[in-house]
Amino acid sequence: MVISLEALLVLCLLSVPIYWLLPDRTLDLRACFLICLSALVIYSLSPLIFVWLLGYCAIVAILLWGAKYGLKAQLLKVLTWFLFLPIALIELVPKGFLTNLVGWENELQYPRVSQFALLGLSYCAIRAFLVVREGIARKDFRIVPAYTALLFFGTYVAGPIAGSNQYVADARAKSLTAYDAAIALCRIGWGAALFLVVKPLISGADIAQLLGWEKGSHATALAWLFIYHSFLNLYVDFYGYCEVAIGVGLLFGIRVPENFRAPLISRSMQEFWQRWHLTLGAFVSTYLFKPLVRSWGQTTLAIFIAFTLIGLWHQFTWTYLLWGMGHGGGLALNMILNKRYGDRVLGPLQKFRLGLIGWVLTMTWVSLLSAIANSENLAKAGELCASLLGL
Repeated sequence: MVISLEALLVLCLLSVPIYWLLPDRTLDLRACFLICLSALVIYSLSPLIFVWLLGYCAIVAILLWGAKYGLKAQLLKVLTWFLFLPIALIELVPKGFLTNLVGWENELQYPRVSQFALLGLSYCAIRAFLVVREGIARKDFRIVPAYTALLFFGTYVAGPIAGSNQYVADARAKSLTAYDAAIALCRIGWGAALFLVVKPLISGADIAQLLGWEKGSHATALAWLFIYHSFLNLYVDFYGYCEVAIGVGLLFGIRVPENFRAPLISRSMQEFWQRWHLTLGAFVSTYLFKPLVRSWGQTTLAIFIAFTLIGLWHQFTWTYLLWGMGHGGGLALNMILNKRYGDRVLGPLQKFRLGLIGWVLTMTWVSLLSAIANSENLAKAGELCASLLGL
């Protein structure tokens, strides 16, 4: 039986006292407890992800063992990119096979879990990549912090994305202060309210009825409102999960990185990615964009290719490929415009007008790409775009 998210929060709160009662001088014992707890929770949430994670745990152990016993760091860095290969291969496996193998049909009883299940495979890959890379950088090849980072249930569903730097003994808090506990409970409460209360209110809203429009009328306007409504729904859900993850991390002495900084006020694509999914943006900048710029010297081409690959990382589908190309193209255009017009001196009124136009265009483009990515297939995405044009 798949555990509900409400039960998951209760289990977390009950586990916190046990975690802190373990001997302080043996911090690895606490980490081992967290690994076992996380394995149990992840199996309950998604047997598919659990099986997937076991495979990644084995690969991470092999790579860290190789680094410890003299395998060249440069070769290991190349090998870490193969950790993303299963994301493409999973699309070739018949979904019915997975259903029969791990009981996928049970997961569908809980939409808030199942909607992230396939994306969870991508999070496994990127965590495994970061765990190995950061272990090599620290020259720390221990399995316990690596597995704690890879398995920590708090960040399983939707991130934030982090490697093992936050999970080593020196980085974890030695005790739970009253301040951290209060902040943690506030963030968990706020996050839970977002995806348990606010999101259902938003997703269940009938836009046509709220505006007093008759059924079947204003089809084009409703299509535009639909993409904004869908993106707001995604943001509230995603933001809520990340707030819970950060709060849960604090309860166990782990500083999970922030993932959002008011993205809905972004006035450009560049600003959007400085506010949205910050941990993914940091990964793109460090491991994709900057290396491509160093190799080719072409910033616009580098950002386009980097985000095209990130689109396929989300899901190996045509719709997510378009999502990645759309974000990469928007960022590349942003770079070109900044280079050409960035030095112009503008008055306050001009800045306000350009900021307002930039905000409308950015939120529209981001919402459209999100709606395309979450369409069932290219045909459905095409129908959506046609309805936006009144066709």
